[in-house]
Amino acid sequence: EMMKSMMTAGVMDSMQMQMRVMDTLSAAQLEAMVPMHRQMVAKMLSQMNVDMRSMNMASDPKWTAIADSIRADLVRMPELSGAELEHVILSHHARMVRLMDMHRHMMGKTEH
Repeated sequence: EMMKSMMTAGVMDSMQMQMRVMDTLSAAQLEAMVPMHRQMVAKMLSQMNVDMRSMNMASDPKWTAIADSIRADLVRMPELSGAELEHVILSHHARMVRLMDMHRHMMGKTEH
């Protein structure tokens, strides 16, 4: 169990690093990073689901809503121009941060 949550913690750390980098990129660089970002977010979401299942946790409606919004972002991203990405990336990152905070909180409640 502990290994699993450590794995998620590692993915979340990498994710936060990636988001910090993305916040400094030009529109063209941002566009180039979309495939890698989508892959990493998908990995993080599936890892979070594994954690929650292993803890027998029901997913909370707020969690589901944010995760769904993030998935919708991922679907939309490849179709966006660099300038459009610059416009949506802040709200996307805010959702990601909220999801990671919720995950840490939910895992924290069950770990002790």
